[in-house]
Amino acid sequence: MLTVVKLALCHHQVNAALEQSTRAISNFLGPSPFLSLSDACKFGSIALLEWIWDSSCTRAVDRTPGWSLTNFLRSDPHYHNWQFAKSLEAAASRGDVRMIEWIFAHFSGCEAPEAVAKRAEENGYLRVLCCLMAHRSPPRGQSGDPFGQGEGTVRIRTTNLLSAAVIKKATENGQLVEYLSAGLPLEKYARGVAIKHALSLGDFHFAEQLLPSGGCLLDYAAGCPRVGMIEWMLDCGYLRRDEELAASTLPELARTGRLDLAQQVVLLHSPLRHESRNWSTLWVRALFEAGTCGHILMLQWLAEHHEGREALGELSTESSMMNWFCVAAKRGHVETMDYLYKLGPTACAFGNAMIAAVEGGQTSSVKWLLSNHVYDVNSMKGIRAIDRSA
Repeated sequence: MLTVVKLALCHHQVNAALEQSTRAISNFLGPSPFLSLSDACKFGSIALLEWIWDSSCTRAVDRTPGWSLTNFLRSDPHYHNWQFAKSLEAAASRGDVRMIEWIFAHFSGCEAPEAVAKRAEENGYLRVLCCLMAHRSPPRGQSGDPFGQGEGTVRIRTTNLLSAAVIKKATENGQLVEYLSAGLPLEKYARGVAIKHALSLGDFHFAEQLLPSGGCLLDYAAGCPRVGMIEWMLDCGYLRRDEELAASTLPELARTGRLDLAQQVVLLHSPLRHESRNWSTLWVRALFEAGTCGHILMLQWLAEHHEGREALGELSTESSMMNWFCVAAKRGHVETMDYLYKLGPTACAFGNAMIAAVEGGQTSSVKWLLSNHVYDVNSMKGIRAIDRSA
């Protein structure tokens, strides 16, 4: 029944006492002939779906004169099944479990493709995905319900829709909290993914709540990019016991400019083992991060360390240095540009760097480039500074 009809009749006591009056007027008005059930799902109103459903005839001979989608929703098998899939997709996109259950209960013997779950997966709607799995179609070869019997189903090939990407998204947007609050189970693998992702987001409190009995956050800390977690691992002695884990923290510390922590981490395992490629590989990444993020003191320390001299050799290739130099120019890190210029001016791509500086709107980088390199007329024309800065 329409709420607006109820409100209109509430001022007339005689009519307000008769529920059938409200229903009769609502049915007389009828839903829009062009409003499909799947479009109605986007409004989030079960009452609207009920109204459309009740207004739809179940047999072709009962169709009303004139054009209306309600003439076909329940009387045409093909349109009926198509609307089942589209309505399910719309409800899943909203994360509306109650609406999904309504659709399954009202559409008998229909089957929707697995694609209806895609938007729910993208949004991390765990409860929706579990609901879809609960209505999974029987395996091929087993007969499903014919049209008109039983509830609708979804053709799902996988046995688990809760992938790592879905769990991560649900951890970010609070869907995991709703899922757990509903008393639904979380498998060991999914729990581990959620804890690691919560740590990477800096949500240590939520990560602790997810811990299994007897668990420790540090057991999930490997690869966590948060400086706070790195400090914690350093204080607890984890980085002293695990050299590879210690080396893996270097790029993040360089990106954030935490020279104090980087020095402590390196000191734990000094002298560094020459046979370990882990340190040298990560040192190269750390140099790049420090330079492109403008942490000049970190860059100098990394470059002047004996491990840094070897790493600079790998970064000194023309393509690597050009990219390094251009990123610094685009971000306005003049000190980095100056430092790299002194390391190897021939590898600095001044033309590309000027383009990057202009596109990034970095006046300081442009001034430095003009002061340290002579641009001819043709190269300046090729840069098209006005067009790029617009």
